[in-house]
Amino acid sequence: METPRPKEIIGPGGPVARRLEGYEERAQQQDMAAHVTACLEGRRHILVEAGTGVGKSFGYLVPAMHHAHTTGERVLVSTRTIALQDQIDRKDLPLLAAVLPFEVPAVVAKGRNNYLCRRRLERAILLAADLFDEADARGRLMELKRWAEETAEGTKSDLPYTPEPALWEQVMAEAGNCSQRKCPHYAECFYQHARRRMEGSRIVVVNHALYFSDLALRIAGAAYLPDHAVAFFDEAHRVDEVATRQLGCELGPGRVEHLLSRLHSRRTAKGLLTALDLAGPKAAVAAAREAAREFFAAVGGWRKEQGRPEEDLLLGDSPFVANTLSGALSRLSSSLLQAADREALAEEDRMEVGQYAQRAAALARAAEILVDERPQEFVIWVEGRGPKLKLVGVPLNVGDLLAKHLYPARRCCLFTSATLATGEGPRGFDYIRDRLGLEKCDTVQLGSPFPFDRNVEIHLHRDLPDPQAGAPYEEALLARVKEELLAEGGRGLVLFTSWKLLERAKELAGELGAAGISPIFQGEGPVQRLVERKRRSPESALFGVESLWEGIDIPGDALTLVIITKLPFPVPGSPLVAARSRELEREGKRPFTHYFLPEAILRLKQGFGRLVRRGDDRGRVVLLDRRLLTRPYGRLFLRALPRCPLVIHEGEGETRRVEVEE
Repeated sequence: METPRPKEIIGPGGPVARRLEGYEERAQQQDMAAHVTACLEGRRHILVEAGTGVGKSFGYLVPAMHHAHTTGERVLVSTRTIALQDQIDRKDLPLLAAVLPFEVPAVVAKGRNNYLCRRRLERAILLAADLFDEADARGRLMELKRWAEETAEGTKSDLPYTPEPALWEQVMAEAGNCSQRKCPHYAECFYQHARRRMEGSRIVVVNHALYFSDLALRIAGAAYLPDHAVAFFDEAHRVDEVATRQLGCELGPGRVEHLLSRLHSRRTAKGLLTALDLAGPKAAVAAAREAAREFFAAVGGWRKEQGRPEEDLLLGDSPFVANTLSGALSRLSSSLLQAADREALAEEDRMEVGQYAQRAAALARAAEILVDERPQEFVIWVEGRGPKLKLVGVPLNVGDLLAKHLYPARRCCLFTSATLATGEGPRGFDYIRDRLGLEKCDTVQLGSPFPFDRNVEIHLHRDLPDPQAGAPYEEALLARVKEELLAEGGRGLVLFTSWKLLERAKELAGELGAAGISPIFQGEGPVQRLVERKRRSPESALFGVESLWEGIDIPGDALTLVIITKLPFPVPGSPLVAARSRELEREGKRPFTHYFLPEAILRLKQGFGRLVRRGDDRGRVVLLDRRLLTRPYGRLFLRALPRCPLVIHEGEGETRRVEVEE
């Protein structure tokens, strides 16, 4: 029997339609499957913008599973959020596995440090009195042991609680701290079991952070994830951001002290060296601790001299502090290795000491890169103060690294999201193609099947001050936010571009509360918990920045109003933004046109997309930035949004309605 094509599998009368009650044909989903299949067969990369409601998960998962079945090649699927990863793992893949006329093994992969190591757990229980400062550490370790006998997965996320970082660090699986088949727990090892499943699977689901951490390992000559011919990236509008961070490095006093205190606590004298009775390296720990104190004090002093204490500061080519840290950390690494060789240590203790030696060497190398070498292709800056002070270095253009290390080894890379294009047609993908380093690729733009033209209105306000007016704009803005929420009876999401203005919005809490509207402010708890509160209390209003612009799902009557307070342009003073702007100027390009504008358009599309999550969702998106009407670039933002009726507030109660543009 011939294997059906992906488009047939998800089309009318196909196995997915027969399984799903209330199946609705989605022409865009079938088009996506056809385009992805063609690129898999033609060894081409592809960018797919799939509007809300297209069902893009099936649009790429079915071609992925079909390809894995017919060729035997492995496909890695990467997502940015845990929510989507869980949806694919618990909903999409099981459904497809139940209806497809062929079998494709699939697994969700997690980083090695997420798995409990039984051997290290037994060791930590034995040495608890010397390893941990806390008196009840052994009791908590015994809880972990009882859990280890019950859990099937053995990962941190499978625990009914979040373990303390210091405790988990002593029991988690580590790359350089594993005796493989020599381990008495090898047959029942959680990580090794997961590894075997991963190697035996043709579909492996990961997150962006893990994927690009693995790419960093591959650049260095190692690997964690299994080899794969195909990589699919969902929620791809943030791939360049995640890859930039994962392919960079950072260094701060907290990270250094964390390593040193695990070896030998200054306060309690406990730690690995005490547990193993290794006196030799203690002097090297003390020397490294003093070197770190002096080094980061010098970094803080340099920052103070610049006269901009609230800003993250680019290093550039300016003189910086001397690197007095790398030598001390390198000597600590050598001292640990020498002690492990000299002392009569058991093999597992030798591995433990060797792992800490590697960490010390890695921190020493980070200091060399950030302070001494300062590679031209890197952007390096200082951020934070006191214990949160740190040096950060990331690639200036991560697309160059992807072009060199990712694409040549892949048959096909798919990047998909509801927001990839800044305009219509192939040129609308120019910005994201450049950021991702994709010189040649197919591009497909699939609109949403939802009736935006009937269910959504966009409200524009010419009757507000320009955002650059400062205080007058803020006062008028907050007054308008209050009016809109009161008129809607809550049911709103208010998106800000700065924490400062979000804090000011708390002034509205009293009046909103008196009207029966419960305000929920980002920062009051984990984002997903706040979103759940909003879903349970439709009359509430959720206020937020950053992460609330994307990735949250509040369908139905709980959200009928989205207020976007300001166009989300990148912050000019950000070191990475400043460096990219300078690079564009060197290339003879305008940073506003080639960077600020496309970034803001993509971010606005994400914020807009919070309103409509289902076909019957309806409501208003209120844009409180008059520049959409007064600046020439305003029309570029509006053209990038779904076609909806516009209601323009001119002032003094005058409004003007503009129907959907064809």
